[in-house]
Amino acid sequence: PIGFFYGYDKKFIVHKFNFNVGDRFYLFSDGFPDQFGGEKNKKFSKRKFKELLLSLYDMKMEEQKSFLEYVLNNWKQEEEQTDDILVFGLQA
Repeated sequence: PIGFFYGYDKKFIVHKFNFNVGDRFYLFSDGFPDQFGGEKNKKFSKRKFKELLLSLYDMKMEEQKSFLEYVLNNWKQEEEQTDDILVFGLQA
């Protein structure tokens, strides 16, 4: 949980992953998929965001960053950003 919950006994599960050199993984908030924009002022969507991340696999990390910023700005156009947006990519 986020924050402090006095008297709250929460169990956490530890997940372990094995990565090979060159593997990439991403952590992200819901801000990008939930951003409104496009021709019909709809959310970008989780499906479209997953497809976008998968399409970046052969780009250098810095190119990915630039491309994600381009796609986001092109999508939202004049719309206000509706939430925090975090996309964290890491290459092993």
